[in-house]
Amino acid sequence: MGITLACLILGVYLFSSRVLLGGYADLERQEVSRNLMRVTDALRQQLTTMHRATDDWASWDDSYQFIRDRNQEYISSNLVTTSLKLDSLLYLDANGKVFYDRPVNRTPGVRPPNGETIAKLLHLGSPQASDVRGGVSGLVRYEGRLLMVSARPILPTLRNKPADGWLVFSLFFDQAEVESLSERTHVGVKIFDLDAPHLSPDCRAAYEKIRLNRATWSQPLDASNVAGYTLLDDIAGRPIKLLRIVDNRSIYKQGLATVRILTQFIVIAAIAFSIVIMVVLELSILSRVSKLSDQVKRVRDSQDPTTRVTLAGNDELSWLARIVDGMAIALQERRERLRSNNEALRRTIKELAATNSILEHVVEGISQIGADGRYTHVNTAYARMLQYPTSDLVGMHWESTIAPNDHEKFRVAVKQMEAGEKVEVEVQGRQKDGSTFHQEVVLIPDPTGVNDGGSYCFFKDITERKRLEHQVEHQAFHDALTGLPNRVLFIDRLWHAQARAHRSRLATAVLFLDLDNFKVINDSLGHDAGDALLKGIAERLKDCVRPADTVSRLGGDEFTIILEDLHDVHEATEVASRIVESLQYPIIAVHGNIFATASIGIAYSEHGNDDPDELLRDADTAMYQAKARGKCSFVVFDPSMNARAVERLELELGLRQAIEKEQFHLCYQPLVNLQTGEITGMEALLRWRHPERGEVSPVDFIPVAEETGLIHTIGEWVMREAFRQTREWQSLCPTGKALRVSVNLSGKQLQRRDIVSQVTGLLKETGLDPQLVQLEITESVLMEDMQDAARKLQSLRDLGVMLAIDDFGTGYSSMSSLSSFPVNTVKIDRTFVNRMGQENEVDAVVAAIVMLSKTMRLDITAEGVEELDQVLHLQALGCSTAQGYFFARPMTPEQFANRIKQGLAIAA
Repeated sequence: MGITLACLILGVYLFSSRVLLGGYADLERQEVSRNLMRVTDALRQQLTTMHRATDDWASWDDSYQFIRDRNQEYISSNLVTTSLKLDSLLYLDANGKVFYDRPVNRTPGVRPPNGETIAKLLHLGSPQASDVRGGVSGLVRYEGRLLMVSARPILPTLRNKPADGWLVFSLFFDQAEVESLSERTHVGVKIFDLDAPHLSPDCRAAYEKIRLNRATWSQPLDASNVAGYTLLDDIAGRPIKLLRIVDNRSIYKQGLATVRILTQFIVIAAIAFSIVIMVVLELSILSRVSKLSDQVKRVRDSQDPTTRVTLAGNDELSWLARIVDGMAIALQERRERLRSNNEALRRTIKELAATNSILEHVVEGISQIGADGRYTHVNTAYARMLQYPTSDLVGMHWESTIAPNDHEKFRVAVKQMEAGEKVEVEVQGRQKDGSTFHQEVVLIPDPTGVNDGGSYCFFKDITERKRLEHQVEHQAFHDALTGLPNRVLFIDRLWHAQARAHRSRLATAVLFLDLDNFKVINDSLGHDAGDALLKGIAERLKDCVRPADTVSRLGGDEFTIILEDLHDVHEATEVASRIVESLQYPIIAVHGNIFATASIGIAYSEHGNDDPDELLRDADTAMYQAKARGKCSFVVFDPSMNARAVERLELELGLRQAIEKEQFHLCYQPLVNLQTGEITGMEALLRWRHPERGEVSPVDFIPVAEETGLIHTIGEWVMREAFRQTREWQSLCPTGKALRVSVNLSGKQLQRRDIVSQVTGLLKETGLDPQLVQLEITESVLMEDMQDAARKLQSLRDLGVMLAIDDFGTGYSSMSSLSSFPVNTVKIDRTFVNRMGQENEVDAVVAAIVMLSKTMRLDITAEGVEELDQVLHLQALGCSTAQGYFFARPMTPEQFANRIKQGLAIAA
């Protein structure tokens, strides 16, 4: 007995040691592999995040422009300081040469990576690199250190032009990054050089194992720790570093504990079993024989059929007891089986009744269909769906309750179900009154087999779900505010329209519409008024086109229209004319009547031969031409507009360079007192001397400067230079005399929130008396937002600055509205001055302006005076000041200084 017990215990120990501990060791290796995968995934995620950041910077119009002209504004705005976690930010030209290197001293005492070295490592100037549109990212070895790099081709935001260089982000994967990786993954991480002479034996062994086509390797370091190893590849796929993680051997320790507990349990169980066996062996055989004899007699003498022989064991005695007891047991079993069957039958009847009651009242419809396709049973829910009495549906064929257009689909589903499959199908149900609804049907064969060839069907009303799906689909392709198709649906329809035009050999036109004054309305009346205007415009546009035409909203205040099946361009211009005319009437809103005009560009395509994207671009170009021609009109695109667009782009680029290269200069035209003949001031006139074009007229470049926002920089320079020059000239004036300088202020400058503080700062910077400054604003600018303009002009007047209305009479203001502004001077436009003495109406207008200005105690200055008759006429009317070629042409600062030295009087 003792030897058997010892062998059993020894066998259990050997089994647990070899099998169980081997299993736990496998689990430990799997856990190490998972941890290695988490660490490498975290490292790849860090590279992916850097690569996405590189894409955001590289696919940007400002970066694309910078790689072409190295503009300082881009550097000062984006590259002087950066919140990016980088060690280097590098721009390479198309040949892979360093264009701009921005090292970042992220870690004190650590030298940032050199741009030239990075460029050589990446080989981005090679022909193969030019085809990599998505860029490259990964790890490289840099002077023995691990460097994370991400390179992207520099493209415009729309990615519609070829790459013009590369943007490279780099970050040392130093000890701080390793520690950060350890914190994120909660495992100890170390990185080793593969060629290091001091590489530890465990790392050397792991490297040899991994080289034999194994991605990872793990091995215990000691009883408490296990290490996992994998190789880190560089950007070319070559292994450069060995990554090791160290983790606690918690799984293996748990295996040891399990083996100990199991062994202890087996030992205790074996001892207990031995004791029981010994007790059993010690029992007397005679006692069991005596017990069997007594029980046999009791069965013989007893009248109770339930009396049993219950001798335990599996020997001959127990076998004999079972034979004696056989007949009584068999009888009792039959009685018990009958009673149990009766009880089960009663429970089944109750359960079936409860189930039928539940099925009758469930929300979803349930029916049983026979092999002939007729309903043999339907529940209340399905009858309610179909609006039939339950009794009417029994015996009815399913075709009467399914929409006719879905009969074939349901037949196919029935055939699939008859093959033994569970089938799900969506069909339209037909109610008693003929109306339809969406339902989801599940068909299964009759599991009972009673109804041979029949089936059970489960119906769910999904009408609301279908409605929501349709609503979501509609929102994905339509503008939420106006309900019009959005850009996605517009482009799709334009592609189809061009395809139809190609087949029909007819023409297609795209109208690009942009509201002229939407920003003013939105800012002054609020967004609710702006939304009401956009809705009203949408309705007007739909009324102006045919039902088959497409009206869409691209966003903001931009609308587009597709006109199909056109025979000539006049049909498109007629629609544009109707739109312009319809917008002459106000949009009625809660806030009152809102007036809006629009500029429309028309792109006409014959036979669908034009690319839809180019067609939309051409319509956009034509729209800007309409705005340039005075707004509230339409223009048909012609190819020459592209040339003008290129010319305008060159002009814009030239403007930016003119600011950097100081190509602007000021000329000064004297303002003369008509009564004394003396110079009382001068108007500062901006001039641009282009190195190739020569003198560029302000008429050509000022609108571009206003549209691009460069007018703010240019206007600030003009004021600073004019104030400085005027302050310098005061010392040349005779005693008691002072010259006032007039400077034009554009509408964009007046709209700036900080215009008052800007003028205040320039006055302090130059030391010029505010009363020697007169700012000129055109009357049309004042009328765009009278309340805001009046507030800002009053603040300027409070500084002591004089204000003048320039080109008065050419806009749409009146003397009554003029009284709302704190101006000092009215300047009569040259178009009136040139026609004085030739047209009586013009003489009357000039006389009225002079008379009303005097009534309002305003000074009057006449512009463009070129003849003596004009001077005499203005003197007779009482005009106080004039300027023009009759007195002097615009002068350079040197010429004007010499004129002051000669005296302020001008001979008429």
